[in-house]
Order: sequence, then C-alpha cells, then structure tokens
Amino acid sequence: MLSASDGGYSTQLGWTGNPKDKVTCCPPSDSSADAPESTDENSTSFLGIPVTLKQHTDNVARETSRLVQALSLGKWESVFSQVAQWHDVGKAHPDFQDMLRKGIGAETAPKELLAKSGTIKKIRCKRKYFRHELLSALAWLHNNSAKPNEESVNLTAYLIASHHGKIRLSIRSLPKEKPPAKSKDRRIARGVVDGETMPAIQLGDIDLPEFTIKLSLMEMGDPQQSWLARMLALRDDLGPFRLAFLETVFRAADMLASQAEKDGTNGNL
Repeated sequence: MLSASDGGYSTQLGWTGNPKDKVTCCPPSDSSADAPESTDENSTSFLGIPVTLKQHTDNVARETSRLVQALSLGKWESVFSQVAQWHDVGKAHPDFQDMLRKGIGAETAPKELLAKSGTIKKIRCKRKYFRHELLSALAWLHNNSAKPNEESVNLTAYLIASHHGKIRLSIRSLPKEKPPAKSKDRRIARGVVDGETMPAIQLGDIDLPEFTIKLSLMEMGDPQQSWLARMLALRDDLGPFRLAFLETVFRAADMLASQAEKDGTNGNL
C-alpha cells in the first residue's frame, strides 16, 4: 500500500522501516492471460513424484509444528494441528483423484488416495474451477457443525480455505461457472456442487463418514450459517494483520512440505 520510493523494505530482511532500503518492484503481469490459470491452477500437485494424501498430510503437519515452535505460536498450536490434518481432505473428491492419476501407469500408481501426481504434465480437472481447499473447509465445518460460533472452528475453516490464496472472506460462483447437467438447478462455487455426496474419508485421526455437501453458507444474513458473516467476525476479532500472518504461516508450511517432496527429502514413494 506504500510507494516503493518511500523505502523501508529490504528484499533480504523484509520490513525494516529504514527509508534507505529500497525494494525492486515486480513488473505488472498480464492479468487477462493469468486469470484462467490462476483460477484452475494446481501446479503444486504435479511433482513428477507420486505422494499419497496421508504422506503429504504427515509432511505438512511436521512442517507446521516446526514453524509453530520456531515462531512461539503455542497459543495457536491446536488450530494449526487441525488445519494440517484437514487442509487437503477435498482432494479425495473422485474428479480430483482422476486428475492426479492421469499420466501414471496403473502398475506404478499407489492404490491409496493421492495428494501429488506422478507426472509433471499439468492436467486440468474435468470439474472446471474446482478448488479442493473449499471442499476441505466444508468437510471440516460439516464435522464441527455443532460448534458454529467457536472462533477456533471458524479460524481453522478460514486457514484451510485460504491455503492456496484463492478463497478467503467470501464464497461465490465464478461468472461462467455452471453446475453439471445432472445438477443444473443446484448451487455451485469453485467447482463444488451443493447436494453432491462426498465419499467417506479415513486419513490419520480423521474418520469422516460419507456426507452431503452443503453450500447453504453462501447465503448471507444468518451469522451461524453464513460464511461471510463468520469470516468477517473472525477478521474483526483477530484483526486483518494477525489473520494474514496466521494464513502465511500455514501456507509456508504447506509450500515447504511440497518442496521437500519434490526434492525427495520427505519420504516420498
């Protein structure tokens, strides 16, 4: 929000407040060219090395715990632990699994649910605009539906939904987004369709029975149901900078785990 000419930011150290520190500005991108890719982008899921959902979840949990300890964030430890466990549950959706398995030989593909594909070729999900992190947040809220007013529940949902930077305070359909023909009268948001059935998921400590996806939280007004109302209350209570910091910590943990998986230093298959 500040002019680069005002200084105060070091490319090595971050914010310093020293006007002599000048940051190099990034050139503007062609937003019209980037927009479709940014919406459907799943590049971190194509490492060229298959990684199961359980392996990736364990790796992210380990990196998250390491950052929480290093940054003395003990107050948020239980929240971050839940975020790490639930953040990629939405990848269990059959369409996402089909995307990850394309390009992998049947004889080499793990039978378990995948988090990362064994190919480096970028393949789009047949469910256009599908965001697994939204489905992960919905699964978390479904599992904690009896506690809609608890700040920790809403914070966990926010951090799960925001860990790729695509979903934060609001959930909406994209302008050209339409539900599948067989569900044409249902709500849809980021490829997630209201009323669809999500298969049962067993992942670490998570034992989630088959459930029906609900997008009723897209409605505004009811503070116990509305995603917007719950997230605005969370932002106002924690403050935007604290919320952004917590988001950054978990996104960093996820990226560190993915990079280690790519480098083969995190126990991949």
